[in-house]
Amino acid sequence: MRLSKVSSSPLASHAVDLTPPKRSCAPSRDTLQKSQSNDASAKKEPVKQEKGFYAWLRRILTAIWDCLCCKWAEEAANSDHVNVLMQKRTLPDMDLCNYFDTFDKYMAYLQGKRDEGKTIVMHNITHIGLADLTTAQKKLLLKHIAEGVFPRLQTLNLEKDDSSADNITEEELLAALEKLPLLRSVNLQGNHLLTDRTLDSLKRNCKFIQFLHLGRNCVVPAHTIAFSPEKIHELTSSLTNLNLLELEGCQEMTTAYLIAIFKKAPKLRHLTLTSQPQFNDAAARALAQHCKELRHLSLREIHTLTPEGLQPLVPMLKKHSGVRIEKCNNLPDQSF
Repeated sequence: MRLSKVSSSPLASHAVDLTPPKRSCAPSRDTLQKSQSNDASAKKEPVKQEKGFYAWLRRILTAIWDCLCCKWAEEAANSDHVNVLMQKRTLPDMDLCNYFDTFDKYMAYLQGKRDEGKTIVMHNITHIGLADLTTAQKKLLLKHIAEGVFPRLQTLNLEKDDSSADNITEEELLAALEKLPLLRSVNLQGNHLLTDRTLDSLKRNCKFIQFLHLGRNCVVPAHTIAFSPEKIHELTSSLTNLNLLELEGCQEMTTAYLIAIFKKAPKLRHLTLTSQPQFNDAAARALAQHCKELRHLSLREIHTLTPEGLQPLVPMLKKHSGVRIEKCNNLPDQSF
């Protein structure tokens, strides 16, 4: 049967001749004599047959691929564009702002689909880059994460940079973290109501974190973060690929815990410390000894570090222009 004769199918334009190459049932006398008299020519005959078979197989695979492409194109043409892109698991990682430039447009789309009785799962969304989100909007996003809308989310920025009384509750965050096994970056700065339960959840559910931001509210500097040094150490020690660490306002962090953190973070490349009274010369030497890949160091309001303690870090950081020092009593403000 020759499939190229099919014309009623919408894929008929993609049909090709799928009949295997014909073989002669009885070879001619000349062919037999040539085969017996010339061994080299006889050995080449199977190669010709293999080429013919693979050519036939290639035509079959090409026809199948053309049919699939036609089907996918028809599906995309008959479906809502945003819905098709978001439901395809095989699409590249995307930011939510590639589809919606405002939070309100995202909410309108989500509510519209839910009114139609559809369950929305945005498989290819790995980042939420919508700018200037309010605390109320971040709470809604946490709710959607907990409902499984963003199963492959890799970044979670909950930084609170205002002095409003509205805060993210720990229960809202814990419910969301259970649905984020692929999380790579988390910023919890300014959420001073969070406790060690959050760090325990990060350690339990999010084992691939590379970028960790923990700090106080920059607008209300009197607020210190409520995370204990023990839990910060436990979390950072469990993160084998920790690349960036930012600590601000952890007043209880001791020199011993800082040294222990540096020992367990050999891949650390970026370190930012603000108002860490126990980051002294001994901690700086441990940082230089154990974090050989360090490229950037930012120090602010570090009053126990001396120029002698900073010296071991200078050679490894200077070639990357990776030092920034501000408001440190024993060190001049500088960047190099």
